[in-house]
Order: sequence, then C-alpha cells, then structure tokens
Amino acid sequence: MEMDTRSNATDYLQFDLGCAAYLVTRGFRLLGLTETERRRDGRVRYAFRFAGSNGAAEAAALDYLRGGSAPAKTLVDAEKALKTLLYGSRDGNGTGHDRKRRE
Repeated sequence: MEMDTRSNATDYLQFDLGCAAYLVTRGFRLLGLTETERRRDGRVRYAFRFAGSNGAAEAAALDYLRGGSAPAKTLVDAEKALKTLLYGSRDGNGTGHDRKRRE
C-alpha cells in the first residue's frame, strides 16, 4: 500500500481494523496512520486515516456496521495489509509506528 503522509482537516479517521479493511475494499484511499493518544505506560493508540470523501467514507463505515458485505478474500487481504502497516514497522520510517513489544 502506498501511503500519502499529508494530513487534511477533511480526512476520515477510523479506529476499527475490520471497518478500515472494509473501507479499503470499497476503494477509499488510505493515507496512513495517525497517532491519537499516547498513554503514560508508553502504549500508543492509532487510527487509520483515509482521504476526505465528502461523507462517503462515513456512510460506508455505517454500511459496514449494518452488515455490509465484501468478498471474503479481499477483506482478509486488506486486513492483513493494515495489520502489517500497524504492527510491521518499528523503525520510525513513517510506514508504521514505533511501539514497545509486549512481553
């Protein structure tokens, strides 16, 4: 997945991995991860950031919550790619995030 690091006030943030995977399968452009919270214990919370879509991403997320469907293989592949983005990079190069490993 190619990431665009520019941020925009109209970008859509999604915290749920399954819903983010659904948005990817529906063709919404993923821009990357956005740090939303840094806890005292060092853990960080991230959201998946999608390009602004004039409310279309929000509507698709609602469709997902209401039981919207997507081809299973496509959805699983999108989820794997998002997990790789979320957990795969610990070198601080912007493609994932630096995160302490849980022991």
